[in-house]
Amino acid sequence: MSVVIPVILCGGSGTRLWPLSRSDRPKQLVSLFGDHTLLEGTLLRARSIAGAGDPICVTAAAYGAEVRHSLERLDMRGRLLLEPEPRNTAPALCAAALLAVRSDPQAVIVALPADHVIEDGGAFAASVALAVAATEGGWLTILGLRPRHASFGLGYIVPGAAIEGLPEVRRVSRFVEKPDAKRAGSLIAAGALWNAGIVVARADTVIDAMRKHEPAVLDAVERSLAAGVFELNDVLLNADDFAEAPRISFDKAVLERHEAVAVTALDSIWRDVGTWAEVAELYSADEDGNRQNGRANLTHSHDSFVFSPHRMIVGIGLRDLLVVDTPDAVLVANRNSLGRLSEVVEAMKLASSPEVSSAPDGAIAKDSAVQVFHVSLLPGERLARKPHADVSCHWTVLEGTVQATISGEGSTWGENQTIYVPSGTSLALDNSGIGHVRLIELRVMQNSAHNSDERK
Repeated sequence: MSVVIPVILCGGSGTRLWPLSRSDRPKQLVSLFGDHTLLEGTLLRARSIAGAGDPICVTAAAYGAEVRHSLERLDMRGRLLLEPEPRNTAPALCAAALLAVRSDPQAVIVALPADHVIEDGGAFAASVALAVAATEGGWLTILGLRPRHASFGLGYIVPGAAIEGLPEVRRVSRFVEKPDAKRAGSLIAAGALWNAGIVVARADTVIDAMRKHEPAVLDAVERSLAAGVFELNDVLLNADDFAEAPRISFDKAVLERHEAVAVTALDSIWRDVGTWAEVAELYSADEDGNRQNGRANLTHSHDSFVFSPHRMIVGIGLRDLLVVDTPDAVLVANRNSLGRLSEVVEAMKLASSPEVSSAPDGAIAKDSAVQVFHVSLLPGERLARKPHADVSCHWTVLEGTVQATISGEGSTWGENQTIYVPSGTSLALDNSGIGHVRLIELRVMQNSAHNSDERK
């Protein structure tokens, strides 16, 4: 039997779950429900697949360290396939398929987005097993979900005739992308399924399909892998070659154009956790329709959700509101206006608001003389600190390696090393590596002064 390799797609930024999700700690790396992050839940689900080997985690170079930590927490082995920049799912799956055939020319890959919640693990494993069986006939098979309601935010799959020998696996008759509510209802009545984006196929079948339908993607990804940096089990794709891959989804590149695409139904409660409204559905509602995580006291309130793991939130007279509390930012939104959150986050990004890029670590401790901060730097990010006559700083590197330039003189500092910056001295910290850098900053304030920093 060919090895089955789960391919975990975990590189997205997830701005629709701001302020918990940030560009340096996206939604798949935070815990929304229970003890595990979305990524860890996906890894555990991948482990339930019959015959599953070590997963390939496709992620941004900036998230590599966090993904590796997730594997270690679950006592799992795996390979990281690091993208220098996001190019959508077709280049990501193409790279994973090329890497998989290096392990086994007949390897089967199971593409799993890391932002899903599936409540019935047994049904998932059974559906994947059917899809794996279909790969022997050269089929690219999608897991389709039984719709719970007429959603107009999801894609639909219309099944056709059953494929020979596997009556529970059917040809895809057509795809319908995000229909209006009326048409969605008609599709459901006709037996259509939600498209969950979970694809099962032999890796060489994926490569051949890319060669046929999107050869430019295959060419760029092949070159980026050949020129990539291999370190132990991890691969960093070559940035220049990968940047030439067209940005296109695997659905558009292959599934909607290929002649041998099938679907099998997954009978399970499934959620694509893309908005706070969907996160709220993970929690049980009280008699007034309110849901909560953490400490909340809701009075005369209806159909509202409060996410407050850090402190007490009191809500009086709330209706259709979502409140998300983090140490450095609070979101208050009407449920019907959540679609505008992405544009608000984009506007804050253009204004260089640190609450968009940095995880909500913030100040650890403050008093009139000493302030302690937890600081994160993404790969390629620089923090420039202007000199201040009344502030001196001690920086301790918790993770990674940072290049420090103090009054024009450069040096490199690693984990557990401390940098002292006297008052009146300029400082620049650069993360030139491929992983996170995390530091503790201790500011000593002589006159309760405040300094400023600039991130680029």
